[in-house]
Amino acid sequence: DRSNLHFVGIDATSQPSQLPIDVDYLDSQKPITVICEGLLLYLTFNQKQRLFANVRELLQVYGGVWITPDLITKEYLSRVRGNSPAWQKLSQTVRGMTTTSDKDTIFDNFDQVRQFVNEQGFQLQRYSMLNVLDQLTCLEPLGIHPTLAESILADSFVFALTPDIGS
Repeated sequence: DRSNLHFVGIDATSQPSQLPIDVDYLDSQKPITVICEGLLLYLTFNQKQRLFANVRELLQVYGGVWITPDLITKEYLSRVRGNSPAWQKLSQTVRGMTTTSDKDTIFDNFDQVRQFVNEQGFQLQRYSMLNVLDQLTCLEPLGIHPTLAESILADSFVFALTPDIGS
């Protein structure tokens, strides 16, 4: 039983926010963790701004952190797609289904990521996925050589965002 784990189906970009503020299962005295994986890649920059505002509001009430690997850049995507025809095909399929393009949804470079995050009222910490390479238990069952995993994860990051105290 995980009484402190909650999944809520919402439109995270809606205004006003549908995020769970003032609900009985969250305690304003206990910080929360918001985890987002695979969403930001497909949101336009305007949608990202709304999502960031909503998450910032939630974290200002409860405290805590927002964790996501989704703050990727066109530079990163170009390298990944160049190394993986399967990733290229998946990207094309998803773009066709969502009618979005990298131009509308993906940051040019990490300087743009940092600027956007700061403008949305967050502090950003970046952690290399290589830091957990030795903890991955999936490599052997999947037949992935550690050297290959290292090359895949070399420029992959997880980001921790916290509201900027001054915002």
